[in-house]
Parts: sequence; structure tokens; C-alpha cells
Amino acid sequence: MWPAEQDARATRIRVGPSPLVGVAHAPPFVAAGPRRAEGVVMSLHASGAEVREQLADMGTTSFVTKAVYGNAASLMIATRPPGYHSKPHTHDCEQLNWLQAGQVWIFVENRAFQLEAGDFLRIPAGAVHWAWNKFEQPCTMVEVHAPGLQGDSTLAAHAVGLFDDGETSRPVAEPTTTFVDFDAAEIEKLTERAP
Repeated sequence: MWPAEQDARATRIRVGPSPLVGVAHAPPFVAAGPRRAEGVVMSLHASGAEVREQLADMGTTSFVTKAVYGNAASLMIATRPPGYHSKPHTHDCEQLNWLQAGQVWIFVENRAFQLEAGDFLRIPAGAVHWAWNKFEQPCTMVEVHAPGLQGDSTLAAHAVGLFDDGETSRPVAEPTTTFVDFDAAEIEKLTERAP
């Protein structure tokens, strides 16, 4: 049973066919108000105006980001300008990416992936990775980190916690970004051979 169906106070709005691929019927959407999860009232909403856009420093470059978090994950929307080139780094968390707009090269250990709008990529926890926007347009990527990066200096100052008044944040872990010495030049040559 979906959470909205469990809480009799929730207002439901029925929608047509699901925009989700492979899903015949989407769950009802909760129109407003908190929902209950294991007896705890939790906030599920932050307006776009409440989630500030900030610059995130990635060592040799920066990008514009908005971020939110809960106890087990963080979600970040990051816009990287043309020429963006981060330093190789790691996080002790898994990272799931969806490129919403533009193109970008993502490097994971000794592999190179050219992402185009609509592509997905997973970066395993602890893997050395970095990004390079070699293209003429900015790219926008939606990133989920689990456990969340809310304690990391790239997000801590501006990320918005999705918690109700009086609810205490209890992160399952607090991974951070660690820049590493890694010879990226050889791996980046793979971008020259790409079609």
C-alpha cells in the first residue's frame, strides 16, 4: 500500500497514465501536508525558493548547485559550465547520476563515459571519479548520493534538510569529498578517440 493510502488525512489527486517507463499506474500523489512513516511526521516539501543556488568548489573549478537531503541520501542538481574540469576525487557513498541537459565526460577510475541528455551513470562508493565539460554548452546533472553528502563542505552550507519541525536529522553516515592524486591525463585521452 502506498503511504498516501495509509494516511486517511492525505488528500489524493488521481492522474492519468504514469510518465514512468514500465509502470502501468502511478501511485496517487499527496496534494499537501505531511505523511506518516513509522509514527513520525515528516516534511516532504521544500519550495524551489527555499533551496538556494550556490557555488560548489571542486578544487580547480566550481559549479552551481541546489541540494536537499534526508537521513539516508542527498539529491543535488548541478550545472557545470563549458570548460568545467574537476579534480579526481572520491566519496564513501554511491552516486547515481542523470544528465538532464547538455553533454559531459565522466571518468570513473580508468574508464571514460560521454553522457548526453537523458543518460544515467552509477559511480560506486569509493571509486575515483571526475567530470569534464568539453562542450560549448553548460550541462545540468541530477545526482543522488547514498549515504548523503549533507556534511560535505561542497553542500553543508546551503543544502536543505527535508525534516519536520522538531524532527532530528539522523544521518546513517556522513561521507565527504576527498581529492586524490590520480594521473588523469592518460584516461582523458580516451575522449580524443571517441566518435
